[in-house]
Amino acid sequence: MVTGRDWTPAGFEQFLVAPPLLRHLTRRLVWTTGELTFRLAEDHTLADIDDARVELPETARIRIAHPLHLGDAIKAWGEVFADYEITQPFRQLGHPVHELTPHERATGRIDRFVGATVPIGAILGLGGRGWERSYADGGVQREFFRRIDGAVGVVVEFDPGIMVAAAHASGEQRITEIRFTRALLEASDSVLASEVLAELAGLPH
Repeated sequence: MVTGRDWTPAGFEQFLVAPPLLRHLTRRLVWTTGELTFRLAEDHTLADIDDARVELPETARIRIAHPLHLGDAIKAWGEVFADYEITQPFRQLGHPVHELTPHERATGRIDRFVGATVPIGAILGLGGRGWERSYADGGVQREFFRRIDGAVGVVVEFDPGIMVAAAHASGEQRITEIRFTRALLEASDSVLASEVLAELAGLPH
């Protein structure tokens, strides 16, 4: 859902519908082609929000719908899943959505998290989400950055920094600055910006 991985209709059928275990998970999610949203019905056909059958062209690309793709229909989809007593395997329909403010877009800075105290484990955890550490200055790293389409898109600065020789013993960090480049604004859709903000929102105590 976050990375936007997609499948052709044939691949969707082969890998996500035909195998019984994966079909069980597939039925519990909302899917989209960008133009149509649907679920996998009990008879293994595709059904839209009104339970009408959906037929997809061979050229369609199917992916797990992010809440931003569902817009105002997200509440209705929630009601459909509640009516059918479908429990989702992860928080899809209730997944938090974040947006850059006009001020942030104009300045290229995200001040809402600046000054927050962050556990060292949370900072280091960014490494498992695609973030990278900056070079070490005097054996201390004070930045994490995330690439977008190969270019640096977001930079988070913190203090007092991570001791390269003893990262987990570096103690709590204070966010001093967050800035982003045009790469974040020019990403293919707003999902990436939402997910970056969600990751940052999860850092402070």
